Amino acid sequence: MSDFQKLWVGQAVSVFGSLITRTALPWCALLFLHARALDMAFLVLADLLPGFLLGLFAGAWLDKRTKRPVMILSDILRFLLVASIPALALTGRLSLGYLFAVAPLMGALSTVFEIAYQSYLPELVESEGLGRANSRLSASASVAEICAFSASGWLVQTLGGPQALLIDAATFLVSAVSLALIRQPDRVLAPTDQSEGLGLFHEATEGLRFVQGEPTLRALALAQVALSLGFSLMGPLILLFMTRTLALEPKYLGMVFAIGGVTSLLGATLAEPLAKRLGVPRATVLGFATIPLGMLLVPLAPARSALSYVFLAGNQLLTDPGWTIFDIHQTTLRQQLAPEQLLSRINAVTKVGGLGASLVGTLLAGALGDTLGPRPVLFGSVAFLMVAAVLFAKKLSTACG
Repeated sequence: MSDFQKLWVGQAVSVFGSLITRTALPWCALLFLHARALDMAFLVLADLLPGFLLGLFAGAWLDKRTKRPVMILSDILRFLLVASIPALALTGRLSLGYLFAVAPLMGALSTVFEIAYQSYLPELVESEGLGRANSRLSASASVAEICAFSASGWLVQTLGGPQALLIDAATFLVSAVSLALIRQPDRVLAPTDQSEGLGLFHEATEGLRFVQGEPTLRALALAQVALSLGFSLMGPLILLFMTRTLALEPKYLGMVFAIGGVTSLLGATLAEPLAKRLGVPRATVLGFATIPLGMLLVPLAPARSALSYVFLAGNQLLTDPGWTIFDIHQTTLRQQLAPEQLLSRINAVTKVGGLGASLVGTLLAGALGDTLGPRPVLFGSVAFLMVAAVLFAKKLSTACG
């Protein structure tokens, strides 16, 4: 098994567990700890804030260190944190306050891991093979999504939300082992001449300055910010909307979400052929533009009707492959265009920009969701992303000529 395949297998398993948690943790807060809309928003904020505050510094720190040991340590610490939730639930001591305490630690560790992960892949794969490698990673993540969302609703109802998190805890260990088995020696890159000896803040913002001066990277970063804002306006409210407004059951919703895994797999399969036929910039724009078209079906879904599942399935048919195609190409472009010595910092710029937008969107969702209700906020999110898709198409077209 090649080193890339070890990374591939470990991350596929880890994605499966993380998707279980993405469903189980909100259900745990909603159904077992009786969280309100504002509680859900604060839970998301607690997860996002550390990454936003520390992301640029994490990128500068990672550019001077070997990535793999940091990723292994992040996996082990995340295992301990996630496993503590069902352990406390068994003793009757789990509370919303504890989830608010764990969320920022998980957010910080996940930010460090994700920046390191995206920066580590070019060490295992040559530049011309990055598009195919990212497509394979997205395809395996899609298969994990099919399995995770098919099982998540049933696991929550049979095991309970906290106990379902044990699956995610175990997958962090699998990821750590797969990384430990990689044999290729890790490398540390020399600092750039511009940043050497100028202090951590200057080093941390060097990636930001580079992105501002490179039109394609700037367009991609702004697109990620827009998507993060749109998604975060939906994120804290989507489960409330589905369970309380539409009155749908978790076990069936899990099966609907699994459709997104199938269509994401299709998106990962089509990403490379689309790039060859349309060119990478147009394929990236097409992926972005498909997302709000699918999201529009969510607030259009009727309440207390079996037809709701049809609308939600339609959303999965469009939004998930659109996101997959966009993500594969924007990640590959960033890995190819960024100087190797700045890659972690440039990845951090994208991460921090997305987290900042998510923080703003989550605050708005929590405030507006309690006053206006979920449906109007969901419509607003879709309208914003439709405008953003048009602007992104113009900016990327100008940047790429």
